[in-house]
Order: sequence, then C-alpha cells, then structure tokens
Amino acid sequence: MDENKRIKEEILSLMTNLETQDLVFLRQQAEVLEYNRKVRIQRESRTEEATTSEDAPGDSVVKNPVSDIPKLWIEQTERPKFFNICVGKVRLFMDSSEIRALYQIASAAGSDSEAGPRLFRWIQKERSDILAEVYIPNGKSPVLKDLYQALLESFTSAS
Repeated sequence: MDENKRIKEEILSLMTNLETQDLVFLRQQAEVLEYNRKVRIQRESRTEEATTSEDAPGDSVVKNPVSDIPKLWIEQTERPKFFNICVGKVRLFMDSSEIRALYQIASAAGSDSEAGPRLFRWIQKERSDILAEVYIPNGKSPVLKDLYQALLESFTSAS
C-alpha cells in the first residue's frame, strides 16, 4: 500500500470518534491546505510558462502570464495556528487570532472600499510593522483590496 493511501485510511479511522466541531475544524484545515496547494501549483505553472515564453525565439506576441498570479495570498504555515500573508516576495507572519480579527473586519464590511479603511486602522493599531514591510499609505491602498478578497476567499465564518 502506498503511503498516501495508508495515511488517508489512518485519518478516516481517527475521524470516526471525533465530534462535529472537530470535524468542522478538520474540514476547514483541509480547505486551507487545498487552497494553498492550488495557489502553489498556479504560481509554479505561471512562473514556468513565463520562463518558457521568454526562451521561445521569434515570438512577436509578448505574454505576461505572471500577472494572473495573485498579488496577495494567504497560506497556512506548517504549524496549524499560524499563517503567512504573502504580498509579492514579502511574507507577513500572523497567528490565528490576528487572521480571525482581519477576517471579521472583512466579512462585516459590505465591499472592499468599505473594508479598506477598517483593515488599515486595525493594522495601524495592532501590527504597524506591516505598514513598513508592505507599502500601505492609507485605507484606499490596493493591497487592502487584495487582502479583503484573500480573506473572504480563504476563510469561512467559523474560522
């Protein structure tokens, strides 16, 4: 039996004794891992396509598939209660309570333009180091729009 199949069977056998809240948590973790896997695959394939298209001589059409890669994404670290908010090459390390606070702000807002100033105030108060690492001059920054989108795409209200 291959290791992948063995591990899946172990997980399934362990799940029979779990309560509903534990199963919900496992599902959420699996969704985050799947999202991270998709982003990683997309980023690798786009980077590979960009490298391949640069090497192809005589192409008169210039493509930029790298522009389809999310400018900002959220990935879970190997430690389950910690996340990285990735902005380009910058990784902003956050714990689950910080991510939860940002998610609550984003989910309570009606739009990215409403969420931007709220996210900015929270970052300014709680994690001002982020303002130095990523250029976020005010609540209308495009980075905050991307953060709003990533939070809503990556998490659910039970996160």
